[in-house]
Amino acid sequence: MSQYPLHIWSTLPTITTPLSLLGSSAILYVISRSNDKLSTTLNRLLVGLCVGDIIFSFSMLITKFIVKLEDRGSGPVPGTTNWAACKTQGFLLYAGGHMSICYNCALCVYYVCVIKLNYSDTKIKKKVEPFLHAIPWMYAIIISSMALATRTI
Repeated sequence: MSQYPLHIWSTLPTITTPLSLLGSSAILYVISRSNDKLSTTLNRLLVGLCVGDIIFSFSMLITKFIVKLEDRGSGPVPGTTNWAACKTQGFLLYAGGHMSICYNCALCVYYVCVIKLNYSDTKIKKKVEPFLHAIPWMYAIIISSMALATRTI
């Protein structure tokens, strides 16, 4: 089997992830320059989403440099034998990916509370928002730790 597909799969993230990093950074910049900054629940949820995306995108960006030497073959793909680097990248991929998914769900719950249930900003801030932040962080850390502990990364 040719090493061509491996080279493509290890190169594609280095092309697409800078776009994701740029998009998340732009959202963070707009929030930091707005009058509301972090005073609204929506902005805080968007910051959490961007943080998860930046963690995931950064770990995807370094994919090309973390390819195991056994998988490289004779191709020009750089690699490392440092298993700690592989495990760290896997942990960050799991954590950032799951955190982004959970924050997307949190945004959906936020909009249901605002649009359908007509919750006030105060009610959301006191009763709903703590869960909208705790669940993504806890789930991401727990699922990533379990994957690391069970050696599925």
